Amino acid sequence: MDIYKKNVRTISFKITKIFLTFIFFLILLQPNIFSQANEINGICKLYDNKYIGKYFQSGYYYNPEDLVCSSRYYELYSLLIVENINNGKKTLVLVIDNSLPKEDEKDILLYLSKRAFVELSEIYSNILPAKVTLVKKLNKNEFENFLKNLNKSSQTEIQQKKEDSSNIDKTSKIYYIQVGVFSKEENYKNVQNHLISLGFNVIIKETTINNNKAYKVIIGPFDYDKISEILKIIQNLGYKDAFIIKSL
Repeated sequence: MDIYKKNVRTISFKITKIFLTFIFFLILLQPNIFSQANEINGICKLYDNKYIGKYFQSGYYYNPEDLVCSSRYYELYSLLIVENINNGKKTLVLVIDNSLPKEDEKDILLYLSKRAFVELSEIYSNILPAKVTLVKKLNKNEFENFLKNLNKSSQTEIQQKKEDSSNIDKTSKIYYIQVGVFSKEENYKNVQNHLISLGFNVIIKETTINNNKAYKVIIGPFDYDKISEILKIIQNLGYKDAFIIKSL
């Protein structure tokens, strides 16, 4: 009987150890639940109208005229600066939710309210490349007060010191990014469609490699002072061999 009890205790201990190990690795695989980066580059997308009036994790319902967003990278009640990499426009937003639609989890950094998106985008689209910076993690009372004050203003103005790169001559050369070269038409079209869905202007250039037809997938044009940020985003999307080119 003692041997039986000892075996049961041993098995129970092993099961508990396996369970705790599983929980530990689960936490490691989802670091964004417990920590957040100060600055991330990525793709931002406009909230679909179907979310209007829906209550989110913060207990706040979505109003398209408020400066708010959803993100799985930043905690609830975080205050963020979002900068459109294409045109340099900035706005403040508050995180009201940490969930994103399953189909968008891989590529989308933030879901933006209509008002936030319009403040950032010169051309009304549903997607844009952005640099997101954490300003402060607010508590619930700070969040509620800040939300009221933030949404009173008709247009958000963010005053920051300009970096040296902002002094670059506006007549500087235009650059492109070569995302990849593909020998099969099916492969380049898949990449082309993916990039177009993310809001990029895609150019296909035919070339020859070892006497065989191939296709260069290129995006652009971009200004000199934005090209490095765009390249980081493209590489983070999985196109590790992408590089900058000066002309087509």
